[in-house]
Amino acid sequence: MRLLLVALVAAAASVAHAVDHVALAMRADEAGEFELAIQHFEAHAQESPDDPTAHNNLGVATMRYGIEMMMARRRLKGKQLFTKSAEHYRAAIALDRFNNMAADNLRGVLHALNSNFKVEPSEEDKAMLEDIGFPFDDYDPQQAVPEDDPTHTRIRKKLGVKDADTEGAGEGGPPNRRFGAAKNHGSVGSDGAPVLPRKRMGVIADKYADEEEEDDGGGSGSGGGGGRGGGRGGGDDEGGEEGDEGDDADAEADAEFETPEQAELRRIRGIKNPYIRGVKLFEAGAVAEAVEFLCTQERLHVAPRPKELKAGKPAFKTVARAAATLKVCGVVIVDGVIPAAVAGPLAAKADAVIDQRLAGVDPGADGHATFEGTTAAKRGESRYEFANPLEAPFTDDAVVQNAFLGPVLRRTMGPRIEMDTFSTVVSLPGAPAQHWHADAGQLFPRAGLHLPAHGVVAFAALANVTRDMGPTEFVPGSHVQCGKDEKPSPVQYDDGSVLDLCKAVPGNRLLIAEAPRGSVVLFDFRIFHRGGPNTSDRRRALLYSTYLREWYTDRVNFHQQLSASFDALSPARRKLFSRLDHRNYVSGLQQRLAAAGGDLKESAYAFNAYSFEDTAPAAGAADTAQ
Repeated sequence: MRLLLVALVAAAASVAHAVDHVALAMRADEAGEFELAIQHFEAHAQESPDDPTAHNNLGVATMRYGIEMMMARRRLKGKQLFTKSAEHYRAAIALDRFNNMAADNLRGVLHALNSNFKVEPSEEDKAMLEDIGFPFDDYDPQQAVPEDDPTHTRIRKKLGVKDADTEGAGEGGPPNRRFGAAKNHGSVGSDGAPVLPRKRMGVIADKYADEEEEDDGGGSGSGGGGGRGGGRGGGDDEGGEEGDEGDDADAEADAEFETPEQAELRRIRGIKNPYIRGVKLFEAGAVAEAVEFLCTQERLHVAPRPKELKAGKPAFKTVARAAATLKVCGVVIVDGVIPAAVAGPLAAKADAVIDQRLAGVDPGADGHATFEGTTAAKRGESRYEFANPLEAPFTDDAVVQNAFLGPVLRRTMGPRIEMDTFSTVVSLPGAPAQHWHADAGQLFPRAGLHLPAHGVVAFAALANVTRDMGPTEFVPGSHVQCGKDEKPSPVQYDDGSVLDLCKAVPGNRLLIAEAPRGSVVLFDFRIFHRGGPNTSDRRRALLYSTYLREWYTDRVNFHQQLSASFDALSPARRKLFSRLDHRNYVSGLQQRLAAAGGDLKESAYAFNAYSFEDTAPAAGAADTAQ
């Protein structure tokens, strides 16, 4: 018992020593000694360089000192302090990418620099804030300081707010997250750490303060457990009250016994932005929860704003949302990204190609023959795939280098991407539902480790795809690798079909890819999907493209041309020598062409010098004939 008491006293002394600079900084700030407060927060940040809260607190103190300098008409000093404050917030975000309080504070100080000194924020800062969910342009300076703040009028004037009597501010109004100055002293929490005064320091939530709810009194979403007003289970992304306030004490008691992983999940469930929350849950290993939360029929669609479509360039937020949905769900629909001026002629040309190719199709005596060639393939009863001619309008930039899809593909697979398939798939009236399938499997199925996508399929709707036309159905989350030694469990769907799925796939859930003309469905080609039954009197045509990482070869859907001598090899040797025989086959064709007098010229393409987004070789890279 004596040893235990000694250990507890030593631990308490250690905690007291660790938070000493924070307590001293708070007292200095309370007394108006801002330079001294900054010194203590700097010391704390040096002691805890990997703690984003330390950098955020330092940013807040520096920013407050900057405000005081502005009020004293020392504008140059104020500008220097604002600039330094922004650096501290960036440091906090670098340690915790989706640090809401640091992002909110950074946005505020950047607006202060912009409104007072005409300093435009960098594109990097704007993109980062957009990604975190605090767009620079959405900032409302009228809510930066509540009316009950003693320096309310002066600060609001410095922030460029003309109307000082904003409705909703003051007591019960919006929380002060940046520039508050209420004279409340810090106190000591149950863990021995000081609780920073929120209004005074502008701190939203950190390890020194009670966690503040992201939504107004709301639960934190599927799986529960976020804000103080929410219960520990249930809820949705819009907030709302779940559970009993009387459970708060139990929740706090439970938190004392949380593992670091459980604490991190609790923090993630409090994130308001659904796309950020979904990705963070996914990356934290809570895949089933992430899929169930994010992968709804509504969020399946990402719709660029009219001004984005008019400009022909997506906003960072649009790309981030589409990439997040594709990563977590395995599928996303980007609405209306092929302009009507292109979609109309494209649909007409595709219809002509389909008519021409169908005229030459012999389905076989039983109507179920399967064939595959260089221009056509049968993909089931009354379903066909036809290679697209490499001519306009199929090769229009809006089709093959779409400005809205390229950034999503690069964010998903990196810049070195190659197109592997470029065709049109058509489902004729009366076509039954396809069998469930994935276009490719996992790279390392026994590893138990989920890897990023190595291939993405794009379906472009050439006409409005309605439910009766049999739109493609997807099992969200089924692109995720099963855990090591995990045995998939059978899941039965309403039509009686059964799929063996990993535990990451939440129950009996399907996403239906109904899409207006000009929209594009992007999906990870490991996801389980199928074409639905076409009960309409119209055929459903989709432009079909596959994008792969440059090192991957699709051997499931497309086979190599091999020489006749290949058939004489044993099965083991066929697999071993398939690539070599294919090269010999191509070399033999070249030799025959040369012997016939053909003028065979090869490209000077430098394979390593180009990427998906490049139009010229990288600096210093020389094109050499292969």
